[in-house]
Amino acid sequence: MDRARKGQRSLTSVMKPKKPEKQILESSFELWRAINEQAGLDLESYDSDVVEELCTRLGLSVSDVGQINAWESVTVEQLLINLIQLVSPYGQMVNEILSFYAMAGARSSGDNLRFRFDFDSVADNFEFELRQFRDFQKTLEGTVQSISTYEVDSWQAMRLRHAVTVGDASYKVDNGRFKWPEAESPEIRDWSSNERLLPLPEPPQVTDDRLRSLLLQTWEVLQAMVQMTQTGENGQDVSDEDIRYIVLAIMALARDENVLSSRLVGVLEMIPRKELEVPSLVEKLFEIFKMPIWNRRSELYAVWVGTKLISAINGEKRIHVVNDSIVFSFGGAHLATVAVSRECNLHVWCELRTKATKLIGKGRKRSIQPDYSVLSEPTSDSGSAVLIVECKQYKRQNKKSFADALVDYANGHNNATIVLVNYGTTSESVISEVKRVDPNVANRCFVIGSFRPGSDSSLGEFIKIVGSSIPQISSQNAINSTREPSTTKSPKPFRDRRSCLGMAILTWIFIVG
Repeated sequence: MDRARKGQRSLTSVMKPKKPEKQILESSFELWRAINEQAGLDLESYDSDVVEELCTRLGLSVSDVGQINAWESVTVEQLLINLIQLVSPYGQMVNEILSFYAMAGARSSGDNLRFRFDFDSVADNFEFELRQFRDFQKTLEGTVQSISTYEVDSWQAMRLRHAVTVGDASYKVDNGRFKWPEAESPEIRDWSSNERLLPLPEPPQVTDDRLRSLLLQTWEVLQAMVQMTQTGENGQDVSDEDIRYIVLAIMALARDENVLSSRLVGVLEMIPRKELEVPSLVEKLFEIFKMPIWNRRSELYAVWVGTKLISAINGEKRIHVVNDSIVFSFGGAHLATVAVSRECNLHVWCELRTKATKLIGKGRKRSIQPDYSVLSEPTSDSGSAVLIVECKQYKRQNKKSFADALVDYANGHNNATIVLVNYGTTSESVISEVKRVDPNVANRCFVIGSFRPGSDSSLGEFIKIVGSSIPQISSQNAINSTREPSTTKSPKPFRDRRSCLGMAILTWIFIVG
């Protein structure tokens, strides 16, 4: 889990939001102040990444969010929609975690399944039940489905596509073939190749306030178009590909703000708006913010990454059960065993602490403790780790911190592949920094950005890296067996599927800090 997040809020400290009064709905600035005060957001620490991403979406400066003038170009509806879209990936995480537990046999315990987090300080300990996961998922899904503000038909959708189709600027003709504009960032490339359209990528950054407001309106129209394609209201007239093209075309046209502004304004004036039930949406948003899962989303993210790791390892999986509770303990725990062959088992640990020297990362002195360690047998051997996974939840990468972690873990586990995944963006500069600090370990280190639900390219890269570390295991096991002969028989993979029935738990470890 991301140890950089200091001062996480205890569940008892989260204020129960009041019902919003009518006057807070008069402007986006007043609504933002109400969210801060009544939902208990921690803008300086725990919720700072959410604020930064929201400001990026709305075209605001983080330093100016407390100034009323900064909000003049943002409507109440736009603030609500972007906040809800920011929260939506966590709902997808919950959905995927629930699906994973169901496959592992957690369904047998129903809503009685508990998630318990035990840390150094008893005051920081907390627990919640599976029912709360499902409540969060249900509330969020209902809220996301309510945010369309434009009544778009297929004719208006096609008018928008036509408006952003400008020769040589938003498309080219190559040998008689229509060629889309190329995505300029990894995030846009990832979204354009993804089967899922939501969440939409962030609008392009522009300097003109009027154009910024037009782009926010356009993104509301695109949101309505996505809902139209999902419900089948448009027949076959509007497709997912139309929406992808419109986004890519707008990104390309944003190089000339005057042209883009003139192309959008006439189309948007023709599309009727519908009134959002703003008070209802505000109450739903406050309800989401007060839920324990939202206030502990760092742990939620790390749990989700763990499910992706175990799922990526091919073999018969056994999840280790502890008293019908998912326990996140500071002391370390054996999470799962995967039989990858008749001769070899893999063992997945969380927060496994290992002594190490010559550490360079901040806060690491005599040991390393990555989020996830995958060990071959015998696990007591110093070279048994074949894969290390570290989770980060930054809006943007911290090059030095990420590189230091990769180097420390690679030197502490000489035979392991080291993977750092981050919720936000990353770049090749992290690996370049690893090469500068310690070129001997760079070929074993990987960093994956935008590692979140819906980012298929990032998830695919992760699965590929995990899979590539598995072939090393058989030869490594043979070396270990030769080096440490044993009179006991080699462990055989478990075959009794009945032993997996009734499993309600994953035993994991996390450290807050």
